[in-house]
Amino acid sequence: MNWNDVRVIAVVGASPNPNRPSNAVMRYFIKNGFKVIPITPKYDSIEGVKCYPSLIALPENIAKSIDMVDIFVHAAAVLGIVKQAVELKKMHNSLKLIWMQPGAYNKEAYEFAARNGLEVIANSCAMEMRINDL
Repeated sequence: MNWNDVRVIAVVGASPNPNRPSNAVMRYFIKNGFKVIPITPKYDSIEGVKCYPSLIALPENIAKSIDMVDIFVHAAAVLGIVKQAVELKKMHNSLKLIWMQPGAYNKEAYEFAARNGLEVIANSCAMEMRINDL
């Protein structure tokens, strides 16, 4: 995994609550120069960034720029998200990486993503991994 290949990150399950891991990770990535796209049907914006209800609801100009999908939802919902991510990859071919945060690991989704040409990292925090890579 090369962080130089990642510039735009879709955060699925984003929250405006500063005590939630998804919010801490969003703020960290924004502060460090990444473009972050919050994906949640619950809010219009988080950290001043417009939210979208799902990956398939992204406008084409944004969808084609996504390099990484960082998932912060319950494991039972992950397969549906990964299926949307694979559709994005098929349409735009920019998506490289699926990141399943701790608690978001789903074996079937992991295998589906890998079979469809995506790198998958699971059960580790993307923010902590990034800090350790610096």
